[in-house]
Formats: sequence, C-alpha cells, structure tokens
Amino acid sequence: MYQFSYAEIVEDTAQDCRAREQRAFDRAISLLKAAKENGLRSRTIVERGWIKDRPFVRYADGSVEVETLLGMRRFGTFTDAQDFVGP
Repeated sequence: MYQFSYAEIVEDTAQDCRAREQRAFDRAISLLKAAKENGLRSRTIVERGWIKDRPFVRYADGSVEVETLLGMRRFGTFTDAQDFVGP
C-alpha cells in the first residue's frame, strides 16, 4: 500500500518531495489529457488491483469496475466501490 518506508520519508529533502509531487501531477495530467482525447466512453485502464478479496479495474475517466458474485459492477468513483465492498 505504501510506496516509501517511514525512514525514507523522514530523510527526504524538500527537493525530493517536490520532485515526487511533480511526477504525480505530470502523471495525473497525462491521464486526464488521454481521457479527454479518447472521449467520455473510453475504456483506457489506469490501474488494476484488489479491494478486499474482489478484483477491480480503474479507468481513465475515474470510474471503477468491481467483480461481484453477479458479474462486473461499475461505480463512478473508487470510494463508491470501496463502500459497496464494505469495511
């Protein structure tokens, strides 16, 4: 879940933090541009993973599909998908 250990964060310089933040913003902007170019109905996959014991797929438009017992179910946001799966 976490990309960095506590010791790495404590030892980080302000310049390292800014560089990491810039990479995150650049990635977010590139994903938004790709989604805009592909249109609202694009199915560009951004991330795959697990919510509890259920696989999910996150798309460039921010929507999330979660596998359920009745098939795939699509949610508008990742938070909505997490709420559906439960704590």
